[in-house]
Amino acid sequence: MKHYQAVLLGGAAAMFTAMGIGRFAYTPAITFMLEAGILNTAQAGFIASANFAGYLGGALYYTLRTPKKHTFEISLVLSVLTTAAMPLFSGLVWWSAIRLLSGFYSAAVFICATEKVYTALYSNNKQNLGGLLFSGVGAGIAFSSWSVPFAASFGGWEASWYFIGAVCVAAAFLSYRLAGGTSAAPRKVSEIDNTGIWSLPMFLLSCAYLLEGAGYIIAGTFLVDIIKSSSGSASAGFTGWALAGIAAVFSNLFWSKAGHRFGVFRVLMLLFILQAAGMLLPAFSSSVWAAYLFAVIFGGTFLGAVALAFACGRLMLPKGNTAPFLTVFYGVGQIISPWIGGLMAYRSGSFAAPMIFSSANVAAGALLTALAGAAYIRRNKCRS
Repeated sequence: MKHYQAVLLGGAAAMFTAMGIGRFAYTPAITFMLEAGILNTAQAGFIASANFAGYLGGALYYTLRTPKKHTFEISLVLSVLTTAAMPLFSGLVWWSAIRLLSGFYSAAVFICATEKVYTALYSNNKQNLGGLLFSGVGAGIAFSSWSVPFAASFGGWEASWYFIGAVCVAAAFLSYRLAGGTSAAPRKVSEIDNTGIWSLPMFLLSCAYLLEGAGYIIAGTFLVDIIKSSSGSASAGFTGWALAGIAAVFSNLFWSKAGHRFGVFRVLMLLFILQAAGMLLPAFSSSVWAAYLFAVIFGGTFLGAVALAFACGRLMLPKGNTAPFLTVFYGVGQIISPWIGGLMAYRSGSFAAPMIFSSANVAAGALLTALAGAAYIRRNKCRS
């Protein structure tokens, strides 16, 4: 039996590999692919949507089908390969296919790592440390903020993918050594009760989460170029991406504790309002400091939204399999929005309209969250 601290560190390394790099390194890499003239913003958004479609497919597949003994290890390897394979092919179709597969395997790693880590933590009564698992995502984002431009300065956009792919090999090996082979204990079918999964409070929360997925992901896809466009500085874009990653590292613990103390519905609503306000900063200001504040707010909220939404789901249906249900809605929002945002930016020549669109989605999510909380309280009063 491996020590829970080793499993936690291995899980964070897996998140670094498959999510922080495998999923989000595309954001700084876009800048150099756009500069090389091999993509426009509409095409970049379409490729991002393909990645999120793959993620949704993987989440659904492994929700309906229990991961096998070596799914974690195999998915880690394939996640690394699909990251390093980007320069080996060219064209919208090939890149979309590679990013689709990358999304699928990142979902598999996410699900397996989460089960492994939380099984180890719960067996040691250390579940309060679960938020540290997702610090790997923020660390990967922060790492890509300098590693991608560093490698691109030597060999263009192709070198950046090769370099981060090589780093992922080392991170994946560390993850395998620390967390590979550990068992997970997912709930038995008999322990799950999804009665009320389609109730009004749960439906409102799911729609709010869909709007969050649609809103945050435009910033998550184009943040470097959004800051570059609003401030006129390419280096500011990469600095902003680093700030987002640093803010993301421990944000999950902060929001989880706030939700526990002040109420998860109330705190999730406030998080959405803060995120929506932050998205308006680069749309209406060309100040580099406004751009940096936007980056910090984005990094400090997008992982917290996941943790709090799942907590709301667990509160409403303690025995329900609510996380996969919410993930489907979130995934739908992620698939649609990057292509729309990229197309809006391509046609207008600015990211102002996409950011206003994103902010409106998240603000609407805040309203629906408040309604979901009110409906949940009302339903409980009627039962008592």
